[in-house]
Amino acid sequence: MSHDDLLAAIGAALGLDGPYTETPPPGSGGISLKTMSGLPAGAGLEVLGGTVDAATGRVAWVEEVTGEPVRGIVPVDLTINVAGPGLPRVRVDVQTYNPYFGCHVHGMGFFGDALVVLYTEKHDTIAARVDLPSGEQSLAGVGGRCALIGDLVCHVPYGGDRVEILAVPDFTPCVPLPLGEDLEARLPGPGRRGRPDGDAVHAGLRRAFAEIGMGDEDADILIGTAAVPFLHISRTTSKTYGHLAKPKPGAAPWWFPVAWHHHLTREGRPSRWPEWLDALAAPMPAGWQDHWDVDEGAVELTLAHISAQAAEMAAACHERHLPAEMEKAWKEGWRHPLPIEAFPAGFRRAWNRLPGPSSP
Repeated sequence: MSHDDLLAAIGAALGLDGPYTETPPPGSGGISLKTMSGLPAGAGLEVLGGTVDAATGRVAWVEEVTGEPVRGIVPVDLTINVAGPGLPRVRVDVQTYNPYFGCHVHGMGFFGDALVVLYTEKHDTIAARVDLPSGEQSLAGVGGRCALIGDLVCHVPYGGDRVEILAVPDFTPCVPLPLGEDLEARLPGPGRRGRPDGDAVHAGLRRAFAEIGMGDEDADILIGTAAVPFLHISRTTSKTYGHLAKPKPGAAPWWFPVAWHHHLTREGRPSRWPEWLDALAAPMPAGWQDHWDVDEGAVELTLAHISAQAAEMAAACHERHLPAEMEKAWKEGWRHPLPIEAFPAGFRRAWNRLPGPSSP
């Protein structure tokens, strides 16, 4: 939808004789780098984004209304608005640290009696659900690389190694996807949403690892390295910006099999980790297949996630010393948001037996 079409739809929803009228404020010459918004210097009104529900005639939009400076400060209101034929108008504040810095709207959509708005404000990127007609909001912090695709919020947390997915309007966490191209073609369809059963996924991974000769103890190491961190997505919502929980991908212990391999070889013990990692490095489909259920999809997507990192890990096994970036992560210790008790027993046993990085 073009911007002119959106203004026309807003005008019709409000019962106006023509399109909704914008009066862009004068700019100060500055720009907010986070939102890529021009900073206002005076009074005006701008529509920053919107959506139309063709089935009901409802229109939703985000607008910025500014006033004349008061003692050098430009007053700014950022609001989410909903209107439609015969419907009461809903107008609620955009939850933000400071409305003066504007916001960038990534996507909006109606989902039953809820409106979902995905936007970036001064500091954070937020998925907001506005319940209609009450206007009550629920907020979820997401990564800055994001999109609203159908009824899924897809985002990559800062420093993350996966695409995290939330099904709207309830922000239900779904199995993530390995990073890659052509995201829309790889998304889970209906019936493949929500969390998988952890025991079923671990059992499926152990069967897959057994095919390359890996026993359960070593399989637990790889599950703890890649599967548990990959599948862990917290679901925390808040009602206000002040209580917004930001996404925490955590530092996955991706270096651990390499460190464990070097530990075994220093002790003169056999290690098949380079062989196993080479076998796991074969390219795999990174998107959902129609015949998978949630648990099978979690197994296959975790294997695809491992395959994307296995070649680098195998190469690091052939080095005489642990590569510097892995040793740095080792020295930083446990940094994942889940406690180590949430990881498989074989992983925990190996973790507790591995000497510190400065040990001979």
